[in-house]
Amino acid sequence: MNRNFVVDGEAVDAAVQALFSEVSEQISNELYYSKYGFTDYEPDIPEEKLSSVSGFGKGTLTVAGQQYGSNQRYKGYNKQLLLRKYTSEIDYSEEDLHWLQKAPTTKRVMDFRSVVEGAVNALNANINDDTAKLFYLAHGTTFFTGGDSLPLADQAHLIRKPGITAHPNTFYTGFGDTTTHAAFSADALIEALERMDRFVLNDGTQMRPCKNVCILHSIELNDKVTQVLNSIYGPTANLSLNIGSADFNRGIGRTVTHAVIPDQPYAYRNYWAIVDLDRAGKFLFMAWGWKPRMNNQAEFRKGLYYNEGSVLFAPIAADWRATFFSKGDGSIVS
Repeated sequence: MNRNFVVDGEAVDAAVQALFSEVSEQISNELYYSKYGFTDYEPDIPEEKLSSVSGFGKGTLTVAGQQYGSNQRYKGYNKQLLLRKYTSEIDYSEEDLHWLQKAPTTKRVMDFRSVVEGAVNALNANINDDTAKLFYLAHGTTFFTGGDSLPLADQAHLIRKPGITAHPNTFYTGFGDTTTHAAFSADALIEALERMDRFVLNDGTQMRPCKNVCILHSIELNDKVTQVLNSIYGPTANLSLNIGSADFNRGIGRTVTHAVIPDQPYAYRNYWAIVDLDRAGKFLFMAWGWKPRMNNQAEFRKGLYYNEGSVLFAPIAADWRATFFSKGDGSIVS
């Protein structure tokens, strides 16, 4: 575009023949939510509720001539959608359009397209950021509260059937060997998976074992997680098999992969989570009012065209049973 772009008072002259656009280097060039197990979902009303219903629990031992034991299903806890709207306005001058229409060179077209892509990336960044928050803020209710009024990561998730002990999806004293928020390691990974295999449904029956899981973690944990999954032996002196490796897990019928959450802040660098991708298809949703879009018409004011973009969405967990969390800092689970 034959236009001087001014940023912080410093102009980029239109005569510059090669202009590097930083848009191509933004992490918002890619949406990550599908890697974390989310399924696209379009609600019919703004405040729609999501829930689940259990199967039937175990039958009752009955002797000859005795009345049949009753059985029932249990409804899950309702989770109401809270869609969030983010907006972004861009501007371009009448000169931009004039020179673009008069001489639609590849350079001018590419520069103009970069402006539009940058506007969409701004909204993509909101999607990635909110998706990341669902995981690294899961230990509190500042961003998300489950249908049982508890954080997504909690030591005492409620079970509908009376008499069933509350269930944790984080490390917890009295349940397994690890009693604190364990740092990521092969042993911590296996214990977390064992605990996920013990999750029960609202009728009290145990869930099917995890077969396809993904470890979610910060940029800083990428090397450590990769090492654990790729190391076949060790780290003991006699070089026993590494029970956390992808090969070892594959041998027992479990696929283990991992993915970085680029938007997870450095302050949360030790946090890690596990998502069962099969369960996530039933429990984790990306609810769309609408996906990132630019308005069809632009407004013209004082020689500039203005166009607005917006997105209306919410990542939502209809249930906690697809996930497991650790702060990874050795702190006491509270």
